[in-house]
Amino acid sequence: MTGENPVIVKATVGATTNYNSTDLLMSINVIEKAQVPLSVSQEGMTYGEGTLKPPSYTKPSQSGTETLTYTGTLRDGTTYGPTTEAPTESGTYNVKVDYETSDKIYSGNADFEISPKNISDAKVTLLGHLTYNGQEQTQSVQSIILNGTNITELCDIEGNTVLNAGDYSLTATITDDTGNYTGSVTKRFTVDRAKSEVGKVTADDLKDTLDPADVVFHREDETLPGTFSLVEGELLYGTHTYHWIFTPDDITNYEPATGTVVITVTNTEPKPEPGPKPEPKPEPKPEVKPSEPEKHYEVKNGVQTGDSSNLSLWAALLAASPVGYFLNKKRKNK
Repeated sequence: MTGENPVIVKATVGATTNYNSTDLLMSINVIEKAQVPLSVSQEGMTYGEGTLKPPSYTKPSQSGTETLTYTGTLRDGTTYGPTTEAPTESGTYNVKVDYETSDKIYSGNADFEISPKNISDAKVTLLGHLTYNGQEQTQSVQSIILNGTNITELCDIEGNTVLNAGDYSLTATITDDTGNYTGSVTKRFTVDRAKSEVGKVTADDLKDTLDPADVVFHREDETLPGTFSLVEGELLYGTHTYHWIFTPDDITNYEPATGTVVITVTNTEPKPEPGPKPEPKPEPKPEVKPSEPEKHYEVKNGVQTGDSSNLSLWAALLAASPVGYFLNKKRKNK
């Protein structure tokens, strides 16, 4: 209310016998406060990530009173406000700021959004483990937790029903995209191969062959098609233990099986007659060196004079020497 308005003011003067109370008529002029625009900004947020920050604006130098008023619309269409309580659900909103001083009212507003939380970082926990059984199976989900909140009931699970063994991925998607969550999260899971059941395995004994391809295997359980082979890849004569491997035809859904089997291989072919013994090689004869000619010695008067076979040679040489001349002359003088 503005303008001049009559106001009756009754004043009572102290309780004495000399004065009476009287009514005073006063006129008060009410002046409307000036409206001043205020620049306001408001930072938005993502649902579940903390609390909404206060709006930002430059406060006037005068002291005053702040009033925040929120209005808006949630993602599901519900109207929010007006209220002084800040929103927490995802949606689009507006905040109005009134800052009132003694003579002015500063006002401004700003739009902002609380975005839905994407569930791509949610933790998915699976229930149980699957092994191939020839029929379609569904991988169950125990829980989907995001920031401590179980959102399993808000999600639709796809890709979790499979037939064959192998590696797969299921997808959990928010079913109602008008709430506080959006998006999807994936989780890998595995269907293990089944074991190959073959029962007890035996093999026929062999004769006159060492070829592993000739081994005939027998098994108690012949339900699963597949082939046997020896790990060693070769046979030996006699009785030996060998390792076998069973490879199922459906290797995608069944694991190979392994085990051992005893096989006897008999050699019935006649052994070749032994041939003539080779003649011994002659021992090498020792090298014979030419012997020196036999020497003959002549003994005269108990004295060995030399090889008598060469006596004539020695006589000729002696005769030709001065000693021989002297001896020969001496014999003549006798």
